[in-house]
Order: sequence, then C-alpha cells, then structure tokens
Amino acid sequence: MSDWTGVATLDDLWEGDIAEVTVGSDVILLAHLPGSEIRAYQGVCPHAEYPLADGELDGAVLTCAGHLWEFDLSTGRGVNPSNCQLYEYPVRLSGDQVCVSIPEDGKPHYNRCRAQGEGAEHMSTEQTHLVGPVVRGFDPDIVDALTAAIEKDNPGVELYIDDNAGYVRIHAPRVLRVTRSSLSEALGRPIDLPSLEPAIASFAGRMRYDGDDTLTWYLTREDS
Repeated sequence: MSDWTGVATLDDLWEGDIAEVTVGSDVILLAHLPGSEIRAYQGVCPHAEYPLADGELDGAVLTCAGHLWEFDLSTGRGVNPSNCQLYEYPVRLSGDQVCVSIPEDGKPHYNRCRAQGEGAEHMSTEQTHLVGPVVRGFDPDIVDALTAAIEKDNPGVELYIDDNAGYVRIHAPRVLRVTRSSLSEALGRPIDLPSLEPAIASFAGRMRYDGDDTLTWYLTREDS
C-alpha cells in the first residue's frame, strides 16, 4: 500500500458533492455522502468508461450520465443493473483533508462489467465510447427533429438510436454535433439550442456549446 495522498479538502467537497481527482494514472471519484461519509471509487463507469463525476447524485445513489446506470456509493454496488461493483480506494480524513491510498500492485484499479445478457461480442470498442443526448420522449416533434438534424450534421457517422418509449438515446462514437440551422430546418421554425435542455434528460460524454450555432457532445478534448 502506498502512502496516503491528500486530494481535496472538505471545503472542496461538501456533503452531497461528488468530484473527480487524479493521482498518478488513477482517476478517482470522491463522494461526500449524507452523514459525513466519504467514499473513493474508480472514476469511470465500469460499463462504458464515462466519467462518473458527470453523473447525478441523489442521496447515496449515483446515476451515470452515459447510459443511466445506477450505483449505491455507500457500498459501490450496482443498483441498476445489480451485477457490477465499483473499485473502491481506501480513504480517510486528516483534519479537513481528504486522503486516498493507491495500491502499489501494478494492476489497473477499476472494474468493468456488462449489462445482464450483454456479451462482449455485442459491444465493439467504438460502441463503448459513445456520446450524445438522451432525449425525453414527451415531445415526439423534438425527438424526430433532433434525430434528423443530427443525421444531417454528421454525414457518414454511424448513429446508435435506442428508443425506449420514455426516452431516446441518439449516440455516435466519440463526437457528435448538431447545428441550430439544421434543427430549425427539421422543426420548420427557428429554435435556440439552449431551449433543448428541458428535453434532454441526460447525455453521454461531455457537452459544450460552440457559440450560438453548434452543440457538441464529445468524449475527450482531443476528439472535439
């Protein structure tokens, strides 16, 4: 076991907060749970390696922004699906300093798992690095227009569209864009890209606005 390394203070990590820190090559998720409980886990989702710090914490349950997998951060166990476990780092407080310890064992400090019934042969490397919006299904016009605009703005890109009635995932490998002009054309009326946000339940990867004209989802800055 290595020495303890200070990675944050309690002023950085209030109760109910999550944060990503890096120690050497290890990307770590810190969580300050209700009751002043501090936990440290692998920083990427075991399903498709999306940053867990981009997810949403509700009590002790974290929902990954990638594919909406849920984890109980009091134990690291999967909630939905339940067949996975986050790698957990030793963590302790030294005063108000949050310290973690990184095993010096030469092994990767993260777990991987698949959805139940999802074999490795069904997921290529490209498919485990998908980005894009998860759109609420309450407005079919928005869903259809966003799909058409994304198809127009990403020619030659293989899209993965998963319609689950309540929401629709529109994903592509590594980087995906939609422009205001294409979306306005598909809707038949002008629209500002920020007005899409109520319809977007979550998204995979990272998201940014490029001025007023383009909304981009991307995996890393290099991809964007």
